[in-house]
Amino acid sequence: MQRDKGQMQSDKSQMQRDKCQMQRDIAIQRATLTIQATFRGMKVQREIRNKQKAATIIRIDPPYRAMRWAAVIVQAHYRAHLQRKTDRKTYVKVRSNVVLIQAAYRGMVVRKQLRCMHISAKVIQTYYQMHKQRQYIKELRWSTTAVQQ
Repeated sequence: MQRDKGQMQSDKSQMQRDKCQMQRDIAIQRATLTIQATFRGMKVQREIRNKQKAATIIRIDPPYRAMRWAAVIVQAHYRAHLQRKTDRKTYVKVRSNVVLIQAAYRGMVVRKQLRCMHISAKVIQTYYQMHKQRQYIKELRWSTTAVQQ
């Protein structure tokens, strides 16, 4: 029983030590976050100051402004050139696909017309052969009746 009490007390003291350690860790973590936030804030402020200085120099210096406008114009022309190039490639690709579809459709129409013409030719040939057979039978009847009389 005494061992249990002693062990319980040691467990209790261990838990208190763990709790103290966790509180220290949380305090260190908060301090670290505060230091990081302060440093980042200072860094951003420094960047803003540098950008403001650069902006005032740009506003004051007319040759720089002219160079900047020239660069903007060159960039705009270059981007337009790239856009025309991609548009041309797209147009060529679409056009070749359209021509391919048109050729397939026209071929289908021609095959359909050819099929219709073959059917018409067969009908005409059938009627002609029928006419020839009737004439042959008619001659045969005539010659048979002529021979019989």
